[in-house]
Amino acid sequence: MKTRYAVTRWLALGAVVLLPSAAFADSPRHFLEQALEGDNAEIMLGKMATEKARSPRVQEFGRMLVTDHSQARDEVLQVGSRMGLRPSQDVAPEARDERERLNRMDGREFDREF
Repeated sequence: MKTRYAVTRWLALGAVVLLPSAAFADSPRHFLEQALEGDNAEIMLGKMATEKARSPRVQEFGRMLVTDHSQARDEVLQVGSRMGLRPSQDVAPEARDERERLNRMDGREFDREF
């Protein structure tokens, strides 16, 4: 049950971070730039979970985020290369804020919040 809650929470966070800006993308390239930022954010936070989490479930979820969003990132870059999109490690400010918040936590507190 907690795993479902965590997945739902992450999907909701992704929707809050990505959908408002993606809905107002000025161009296909701008949309891809925002998608790249979103994938970078999920990879960053997934790596954090694999390193900081105590729970094997949270660690596995982090690995899944890294794997899935790395694949999505590669696809965005492949499509975007035709539009001059260059690889970037940029993330949305909201994702940096979330990283800072989670970075102050350890052990079970981190697992519960993640």
